[in-house]
Amino acid sequence: GEDRLEALRAGDLVGAFGEDFRELRITRPLTIPGGRMRLVHRITEVDPEGGRYGIGSIVAEADIHPDDWFLTCHFSDDQVMPGTLMYECCLHTLRVFLLRMGWIADADGAAWQPVVDVKSRLRCRGQVLASTKKVTYEIHLRELGYQPEPYAIADALMYADRKSIVEIRDMSVRLTGTDQKKLDEMWLHRSPGREATPNSYDKNSVLAFSSGKPSEAFGAPYGIFDEGERHIARLPRPPYQFLDRISAVGGEPFV
Repeated sequence: GEDRLEALRAGDLVGAFGEDFRELRITRPLTIPGGRMRLVHRITEVDPEGGRYGIGSIVAEADIHPDDWFLTCHFSDDQVMPGTLMYECCLHTLRVFLLRMGWIADADGAAWQPVVDVKSRLRCRGQVLASTKKVTYEIHLRELGYQPEPYAIADALMYADRKSIVEIRDMSVRLTGTDQKKLDEMWLHRSPGREATPNSYDKNSVLAFSSGKPSEAFGAPYGIFDEGERHIARLPRPPYQFLDRISAVGGEPFV
């Protein structure tokens, strides 16, 4: 809803996304612009496994008014939304998806930038006019990764009153000022003094489970498997260890 997006613009991650974001060690997160650049009014759909490519999609809306600045500031005889601003609308929507996914960084040292050497293509099939009532932004994630900065590549469609008017191919963005390691550490240690719980295991614990002492992975009760005749099933060792961390495990041990 609009209230959650306003919370996001104000840096209130809990108000925007919920309790999972409460203990993050971020005082002034980089989010999305407000003011005249308030280009996204509502998020109507978010699916982390949806879209054309199965790795995420998001749909957003904005209301259009005849006196909107981007219409009145265009040529006097051609009051339409500029194509560059259409791209920006879709980019802001993509950023909301990435923020919800956990790509959070402090505004003082981070910036959203295009991915170098990735060429985007924008095709306009229609216009946003003073008579337009509502625009819709539809984003389909194509690629997510780290270089080591987190980056995303997506395709986008934009609609004016349900009519398709813009198609964007290979829209790209990267979050400078952070990387995968920093993001992982931020989420693993979300508050001062926060310690790993029995149902969360970091990379060192996973490595100990595969090739070290089970007690170093799961705690003292598993010392019975460290040496002697008792054994425990193991994970494959590197380079066949395709697991970095365990975020949650249910159930009681030794039951």
